[in-house]
Amino acid sequence: MRISIAKISVPALVAVLACVALVPAASADTCNNFGGYTCAKKTPNTVNIVGESSNGALPVTQLITTGSFGITLHGSTDAADIVVIAAFQGSSPSGTINGTAFTSLTSFPEGGATGAIDGTLASLGFSNPQSYGFVDLHTSLSAGGTITVNMGSIPAGTVLYAVALDANNQIIAITPNSEGGTVTPGTSTVPEPGTLGLLGTGLVGIAGMVRRRFRS
Repeated sequence: MRISIAKISVPALVAVLACVALVPAASADTCNNFGGYTCAKKTPNTVNIVGESSNGALPVTQLITTGSFGITLHGSTDAADIVVIAAFQGSSPSGTINGTAFTSLTSFPEGGATGAIDGTLASLGFSNPQSYGFVDLHTSLSAGGTITVNMGSIPAGTVLYAVALDANNQIIAITPNSEGGTVTPGTSTVPEPGTLGLLGTGLVGIAGMVRRRFRS
């Protein structure tokens, strides 16, 4: 029995291969323009979130268990600025980074990370994110360096990534899908400035009451 094989012309084969090459992998790290920031032609995955612990069984491995976390820039290119991006459980962003509130976004700027984020949150008992936001740190970061970032009242189940910018507000590096950080239940975040003021006022009032009692 003779088996006939359909002949495909070379131009047709080249066209098919070109179309396949243009289809992005669903799990690839991606950069999307947002908030006035645009992606450079190359955005290597060299910005890592550093939590207090790491769980390699989770798609997003870093766990943030205190009121702060680190951001490390690998590679050989310095960043003129760092922007923190976040996915929240609630219907709108909440909390602060270094005392600055989040600016709301309609989608997560690293679109390829959403699957990893959803899988991590499900493993930790949370639902998928309902809102997104960003905070510009207005802080430079040298290649190989790490900065510490303080959180204020950021709820558990929030997932944090970061991007590096050049002097023209162009995104030059992003966080790998696996190297974001998730705020875990029981995390003690830094109180808001207003809360600290109220606490100070209360302590002053208590001290005054104690002094009056001693005088009487």
